[in-house]
Amino acid sequence: MQRVWLIARPDRCYLERKEEARENFKPGGTRASQEAPPEHVTGSVRIQPRIATKQGFKDGDSKMGTDSRPERVRAVVDQSLERTRRRGAVVTKMLILGANGQLARNTTRVMLRDTDADLTLYLRRASRLTNPDPKRVTVVEGDVLDASTLKAAMKGQDVVYANLAGDMKPAAEHIIEAMHAAGVRRLVFISSMGIYGEVPGERYRSVLDPYRDSAAAIEASDLDYTVLRPGWFTNDPKVSYHLTQKGQPFKGHDVTLNSLSDLIAKLATTPGLHVRQSLGVSSP
Repeated sequence: MQRVWLIARPDRCYLERKEEARENFKPGGTRASQEAPPEHVTGSVRIQPRIATKQGFKDGDSKMGTDSRPERVRAVVDQSLERTRRRGAVVTKMLILGANGQLARNTTRVMLRDTDADLTLYLRRASRLTNPDPKRVTVVEGDVLDASTLKAAMKGQDVVYANLAGDMKPAAEHIIEAMHAAGVRRLVFISSMGIYGEVPGERYRSVLDPYRDSAAAIEASDLDYTVLRPGWFTNDPKVSYHLTQKGQPFKGHDVTLNSLSDLIAKLATTPGLHVRQSLGVSSP
């Protein structure tokens, strides 16, 4: 059985996002499904092990007592690095932020199927995910707005793939800071079509503000970023997509999840591909 370190927070607060998706509009998502709102957490932590089983998670015995969250995250990441060293190969290590999102889950599957990469799945509630491959995947519970935990998870990563929603500009700023601290340069950041008013026949709407502002923060950084601006997600299994540059009209309105995941996998494993570009992504 795989041990995953979860964070018990008796003082944990969840700030419900009051804004509903206006007129059923959620950029970077499907019309039929909505992601859970982001959770912002503060306060001290108590680390205890829980054990992942097919039926879910159960408490394990702990001799650790009270500990600091970043130290435990660093220990988990160190174990992942040691696994890579024992394999004796140069392996891409990718940190996936917002790992329980629809696109992130699909991309995890594609990365494990099509690449040799080792993955760190970072999400607010680790119990929501079952580790798909304990030999190659490390699960870390944390909030992107928790700077110390995020920096600890960045250690040893080659690529960061951010798949977020909610209060995205502060999240983007925390990502930039953590990447600088860890010496990581490659970032794939998911935004939305329409942030530049580039979709023909559609006006810019305020619901896009978090996507526009976070993308602007990423573009102003010195990172080797690629911003992706996808259309509506569809579950068509095909892989086929158009790319448009910033300043060009967006083509179409939809994109298949498999197409986006295929592109993200290529960006993560191909040095220099579409670096410092903002790409509209849609299916023909």
